[in-house]
Amino acid sequence: MKFKPEISGTILSPGVLEQDYAQAQNMGRVHLGGSCLFFRKFSGASYLPYSHILRAWLRQEEVKARMCCATANFDQFFLVMASEINILNFSSHNFSTSKVIILVCHFGR
Repeated sequence: MKFKPEISGTILSPGVLEQDYAQAQNMGRVHLGGSCLFFRKFSGASYLPYSHILRAWLRQEEVKARMCCATANFDQFFLVMASEINILNFSSHNFSTSKVIILVCHFGR
């Protein structure tokens, strides 16, 4: 599998990435490895080492939709991570809320 770093300058060896990805816990679009967080992409996977994540939090965006006879809320959740270089914002609408909370709590290990 082809691996691409989310932050340039965080290059890891392909052998280490293959092994870490193979043992990673699958959380849908995100895989929790031993040393990296992996994001599934069309052409492989990108990775972000835990050591580069300073903060991680869940951002909830409320979207109100007007229906024919009422309004409905369609909440979207975003996994947001801050590194020394930039802030990464990942849409997590494919995750359940509990999976996103597990992801955010995982960074404290």
